[in-house]
Amino acid sequence: MCVHSRMLTVTVVLSAALQIGVASGQVDTDPKAVEIPQTLRTTLRSHPAIKECLEYEHLPLEKILSVSRFEPIQPRYQTVLAEGLLPCLSGNVNHLILLYVLIGKDWHKVLDETGAKLERLPSATRGWRHLTLWQHSSAFESLNLSYQFDGTEYKPVSCKEVEFADPSTGNPHPKPKSVPCTWDWKPRRK
Repeated sequence: MCVHSRMLTVTVVLSAALQIGVASGQVDTDPKAVEIPQTLRTTLRSHPAIKECLEYEHLPLEKILSVSRFEPIQPRYQTVLAEGLLPCLSGNVNHLILLYVLIGKDWHKVLDETGAKLERLPSATRGWRHLTLWQHSSAFESLNLSYQFDGTEYKPVSCKEVEFADPSTGNPHPKPKSVPCTWDWKPRRK
């Protein structure tokens, strides 16, 4: 890959990441890196994508996952965010996003998705904060999914396509344009 290509890739990725952060305007999570507790290690290693990555790449868990504190989504429980890294749990922008809460002595997975950024919202259901997940679609557009806790896990309840720039000209919009997802998107129900 030539230097110009790498610079272009970095520029597009940084531009998209900055657009997601600026456009969201939601509560900043201020994650802090944490050492992965042994009980969580065992739980993480049993996740199918992580298990496959560990077997294929022969790398330690810390080389394929970034684990950080996530501001509590429910005040009574410690919450951690596990985000996939290259070479096998991440693309250029989107990556594996897992959210776990510690209830008693056990870690419970409450979110298992792919995206670019996860944020808490100020609203809540049953005492559990709502979440928003950004998924990078292109240099001009991202998806924004809103999640609510259903008593067991987080489920998507709405989807928006957010356009940051005109795809035909590349000119940024003064304010991002947001419309409901136009494809066959449906909230998940049990």
